[in-house]
Amino acid sequence: MLVQDPMKVEAALNIKDPRIRSGVNYHVIALNLVEPYQTEKKFRHALGLLEGRIDHLFLCHGVIKEESIIDTNMLEWDNTMNLNVRASLQISSLAVPFLKITKGTITVLSSNAGEAPHPGSIIFSTSMAMLNMFVKTTALETSFHGVRVNAVAPGVTITAARMKKDS
Repeated sequence: MLVQDPMKVEAALNIKDPRIRSGVNYHVIALNLVEPYQTEKKFRHALGLLEGRIDHLFLCHGVIKEESIIDTNMLEWDNTMNLNVRASLQISSLAVPFLKITKGTITVLSSNAGEAPHPGSIIFSTSMAMLNMFVKTTALETSFHGVRVNAVAPGVTITAARMKKDS
């Protein structure tokens, strides 16, 4: 498991099984996904821990930047694209050769903002549209090798905090 903050893993997964708690069935490796060299190095380390076998890749990372085209800047664009899009491409391209062996799968967490524009989210919506096309194209390219690629693209969840923010 490649994560940005290993301290949050146990709480997020609500792990109860003592074998998993002790790390028997998973390994937590901290990394910064916007550093390409570090990402590849840590991926190769994880691959060694998994004895070269990858059955599934689940990509669940990203940043939401809610800024309009008037309020944003190129630094925000680059930072968001590097994390939301480039990191997915890099990790997937590293994993696909191993997923071909196991006929594995890739699941990407995206957003419906990539299909329908949301006002005030020019960068995020664009990054999700790019991610959705990445998923579709990767699915086509890897299908001949038995690798399935899908995305889960939830929308905005209406909560009291969200209603307060939008009003």
